[in-house]
Amino acid sequence: MDIRCIALDLDRTTLNREGRLSPGNREALEYAISRGVAVVPASGRAFTTLPQDICDIPGIFYVVTSNGAAVCSLPGGEVLMRRCIPPQSVAKIMALSDEPGVTYEAFVNGVAYADTAYMADPLGYGASPESLAYLFTTRRPAANIRVFIESHAYELDSIDVICWDQAKMERLKRRFAFENMDREVYITSSSHQRLEFSHLDTGKHVGVAWVLVAQPGVRAVRGVHTAADVVLQGRRIVLQAVVAAHLLDSRLRYLGRSRGRTYGIAAATAAAGRALVCGIR
Repeated sequence: MDIRCIALDLDRTTLNREGRLSPGNREALEYAISRGVAVVPASGRAFTTLPQDICDIPGIFYVVTSNGAAVCSLPGGEVLMRRCIPPQSVAKIMALSDEPGVTYEAFVNGVAYADTAYMADPLGYGASPESLAYLFTTRRPAANIRVFIESHAYELDSIDVICWDQAKMERLKRRFAFENMDREVYITSSSHQRLEFSHLDTGKHVGVAWVLVAQPGVRAVRGVHTAADVVLQGRRIVLQAVVAAHLLDSRLRYLGRSRGRTYGIAAATAAAGRALVCGIR
């Protein structure tokens, strides 16, 4: 197969448990780039929280951030595409989640903000011990995160609702489902104590599809033998799935290594906005 693009999730896939890029993974990415493959990181992280390990790799020109709410160029971080949550949806999210023990993170213009009370005791809200260094170095404190979100309602890339109480979190999920929130915003989750909200027309797969449609350096992906079709704004493009290490070189086996286990890499996207996750083993 003629592989033209690899779209990579970051946390618990390309990065190790410390949020770093291992030497083996870096070697594999650099090798793919040297073979003319477009490497596009696609993450739920805000732009300013991306690891320099990724941003410093020569040949990575685009990165999908905030679960597809923004696409930025590298180096420099110019915002090429951005979709904010509609303010009426922001108000609805905040009203439906207004309970004791619930806190939030807000992503605005590529910067992540969190409540000072959460930053003072992230373990009390369910954060893992290994995530503390990442939180403390990437979140800007807001004295009252609800007030902060309400005052930035027109410029929010995404909102994370955080609650350690699982009974309460399940109640929140049912409440959002009853109100059909998934019809007006994109909802995903990276951990059991977190719900992530962004514009309805987002998702990592949508951000990758935008890169493939809009950027001439990657557009050659169209027309290859397809393993996954992507439909975006009425235009059909194809992104070839990476399904085995030997397709490029056995060195790509390093890509999935994290915490001593092999994790799949988000290597392709599928039609109608559903992500197809293929593994490099």
